[in-house]
Amino acid sequence: IRPWLFIPFILTEQKDTMRHPYKKYEQDGIWTTVSQLIADQRDNHDIELLTPMAYAVGYICKGLHDSQAQGEASRRKPQE
Repeated sequence: IRPWLFIPFILTEQKDTMRHPYKKYEQDGIWTTVSQLIADQRDNHDIELLTPMAYAVGYICKGLHDSQAQGEASRRKPQE
């Protein structure tokens, strides 16, 4: 058995002490909701995380923020 095969699982179990590029979203209320939804899916064996939880949650939070910002920008565009 190669120990490096278990690294993705080990990383997913680390808490928020890990550094990741999505730190600025951690204090947002949506972080907790997304994190809990993913954890529920993982715990029910509906999904298997192969990446650290913070990366999965952060990616989704960033996408939600980006799509919200895009929607607000398109509403502010003057009609032609």
